[in-house]
Amino acid sequence: MRDFKSIRYDLSIPIFYVVFFVEFTQNLSDFSFILEHLYLTIIISVFFLSFSFNTVTVNQLGISKSYFGILKYKQKTWFDIKFYAEVDEVYSSRYGNTIKSLWFIDRNDKVCLRVQTKFRKNLNEVLRIIDKFEDKYEHRLSQKNPHFMKNGWTKVKYNLVAPKNE
Repeated sequence: MRDFKSIRYDLSIPIFYVVFFVEFTQNLSDFSFILEHLYLTIIISVFFLSFSFNTVTVNQLGISKSYFGILKYKQKTWFDIKFYAEVDEVYSSRYGNTIKSLWFIDRNDKVCLRVQTKFRKNLNEVLRIIDKFEDKYEHRLSQKNPHFMKNGWTKVKYNLVAPKNE
């Protein structure tokens, strides 16, 4: 079976890098430091840009996440995963962020793999393949400040979101 991939791009890392780069070079009279260390600048730029793209790959063996399609940092087989759930991660910060993501939950009711759905290309096709191998939790979960839970350090709380009457 072939591999199905979903690519996510996160522009916050390159934007942070550009802001840091501009702030660093303002103290210099000109860009002479950058020109003198051009190879180092290119290597650092490629390094930071590679972390702004992550890939989720699904095949008959399991699911894996990698940076830029090269460096795998999470890999799970279908036997390791009990089911997956759609989750709204609600953070109580100054701006009140809500992040929509997919949590792959293992047999110990801990998150073994987390996939953010925002800015992800080709996610519907990957979800279609995942549905062939794994069950989906029937309700959408909503978690408040799931810092430990999303990393798999604590067990998932199965609270339900009330359906909206429209």
